Amino acid sequence: MDTARMTFNEAVHVLAAGYTNDMAAQCLAIHRQRDSAEAALKMELCMLKERHALLSTGYEALAKENVELKTQVAALDALVSERAASAEQEAYDDLSDSVIAEEASAYAAYAAYAEEAEEELIDLTGDEGAAPAAKKRAAPRVFTKLAAVLPEGTPLSLTSTGDRWDGVYTKDGFIFQDKLFKSPLAVGKAHAERITERHPKATKPGSGWLWLKVENGPYKGKTLGQAYDAHYA
Repeated sequence: MDTARMTFNEAVHVLAAGYTNDMAAQCLAIHRQRDSAEAALKMELCMLKERHALLSTGYEALAKENVELKTQVAALDALVSERAASAEQEAYDDLSDSVIAEEASAYAAYAAYAEEAEEELIDLTGDEGAAPAAKKRAAPRVFTKLAAVLPEGTPLSLTSTGDRWDGVYTKDGFIFQDKLFKSPLAVGKAHAERITERHPKATKPGSGWLWLKVENGPYKGKTLGQAYDAHYA
């Protein structure tokens, strides 16, 4: 362009046009950069939305799986508790029918009925300042020694809340309701589990030594424990 021959006004117009073109080019470049950045942001936003959707779906699946696992754990826990209780009850039932177990547990069970199994030693010194005499605990009763106390076939009874059972003693155990029980504890436990009009719900089993009553012979009217203690006194 020969600016030497241009007038001042023409030169100004040319410079203004060039400036305008430069500004337009710069604005266009800025718009293009903005459009490119906006497109990138929109794409990233879409990706974030998709990722959020996937995470939400995964979280829901995990939450559902967690609920299912908790349900399974609760069911397994209940099953284990039920089986443990059943196994404990079975073990208790097996032991309650055992003469050996009856003799072994007599040491612990007898403490609850110590008043009938103890005799007080009296201090005969006459010394008013003497300490009270100690009580002597009787030896545990042993089922196998009943053979020397009661004749074979001795009738027995057990009554609780008006509900009476009649049975007999044998050297092998006690026969009540046509069933053989191998220990006094087993008889008491079976009677406590009865459901009848006079015994409408299961009760805590008591010691057969204290609840079984002799119905014939020299110890008639005494409990099984009283007869045993009287014989071995």
